[in-house]
Formats: sequence, structure tokens, C-alpha cells
Amino acid sequence: MENTNTTMAPKKKNHPAHTTHKIKKPFGKKVKEYIKKYGLFSLAFLLVILSSLSFGIYIGTKTKYVIDSRIYVFLDNKRHVNDEFYELSKPQLKRIINQFITRWFPENDPEYVDIVTDSFIKLFYKFPEERQNILYYIALCSVESNFKMSSHSRNGAIGISQVMWSVWGSVIKQNYNISKEKLCISPYDNIYVGYMIWRNYWRKANYNIKGANNGYIGAKSEAYNNKINERYLQLANSIFKELLKDKTKTKL
Repeated sequence: MENTNTTMAPKKKNHPAHTTHKIKKPFGKKVKEYIKKYGLFSLAFLLVILSSLSFGIYIGTKTKYVIDSRIYVFLDNKRHVNDEFYELSKPQLKRIINQFITRWFPENDPEYVDIVTDSFIKLFYKFPEERQNILYYIALCSVESNFKMSSHSRNGAIGISQVMWSVWGSVIKQNYNISKEKLCISPYDNIYVGYMIWRNYWRKANYNIKGANNGYIGAKSEAYNNKINERYLQLANSIFKELLKDKTKTKL
């Protein structure tokens, strides 16, 4: 039999005799053509866009605290996890809290404001992993009493944190060894006890802020929650402004 298997030679591709290559125009020439075609106004507009983008990237890197501190996650009723983020020094933090208290305290008494500020700072360092909560609690106290120790409600709520002795008196004496008299005259004891009560409600509500606030005042109130959130963000905004001046990254 004849061998019918024939070897086929591969087809040759036809190549043009001369290959043309596109020559890229220099950037400067492109800009000149752009100006000629669209005018200087369009170029200025482009420069504004590029400048805005660059500034946005810069601000994004400087305000890493906004993301890493989980402030908006915290307000979204999720448990705060303490990550690494920008921290103010103790004097900076004290100054910002002092300014916030001064803003809402209705009397001109710098010495008293200093005592209240030191009480919150003491709470910060007593619970170093809960500082986001304490910032929120400071805003809560501003709503409850405007930071007045002399504030007493018709229902018997006392002091800066408006603790209800009729409800919590026995628990406070048993667990914290704080008398009603001390709760009325000591800013730190009043602030500390109020925070422990709010913290307890926060945990019972599965780290839900609204649930904690509802338990704290014994009622559901969107107006109350919104007012605290608004003041909390004002306080946080003061911190952000200070952070933009400070390039030091540490742990809060």
C-alpha cells in the first residue's frame, strides 16, 4: 500500500515589508495640544481636580483614626474592638475634654470644670480598653446634667450622671462602698458609678448603644439617643482636629 500520510509544510505568514510604529508624543506637547483644543479654563479645571484628589488622599492618611478607632462602627451598635490608632497625649486629651465640659457647663467656674475633667481622665486610665465608651459617656453626661453636680431630678436622680439612688442605692453601697452623701458631693464617684451602670446596660443589650441608653433612662427615646450621638460626634470632631496637627502614632 502506498503511504498516504503526507507531511504538510506550515503556511508562511505574510509580513509587511515595513512595520510602522506609533511614536508617543511628549507630555509637554500633549499639554500644549490640550490647551490649544480646549483652552486654559479646561486645563485649570483639570488641575483643580488633581489637587483635590491629592488633598483627599493626604487627609485620608491623616485621619486614619476615623476608621481605625471604629467610631462609626461604635455608633452603629456594634462592639468596639480596640485597634491601633492615633492617640492624643494626656495633656491634649485633657484640654479637649475640658473645653467640651466648659461649653456645656452653664456656670463660669474653671476650678470646678478642672475637677470634673480630671474625674473623666481618671476613668479613662482606669479602663484603658474602654476609652471609646467613655468618650460617649462624657457626651451622655452633658445631656443628663450639663455636668452639674447640683443637678437633682424630681425622680431622685443625682449629680453629673443622674444616678437613681432609689433604684441603685443598695447595689452601689454593696459593690462600690459609696454612700448617697458621697454620690452627691464627689464628682469622680458620681461619674464612676454612672459609668458602671451604663456599662452594665450596654453589656446586657449585647453592646447595643440604644439598648444601653434605654436601660439607663428607663424608657425608649430616639431624641435622647440622637442628642447624645450629636454631642459625641462634636467631641470626636475636636479630637480629629487635634490629630491633624499631631503626626505621632501611638496606642490609646
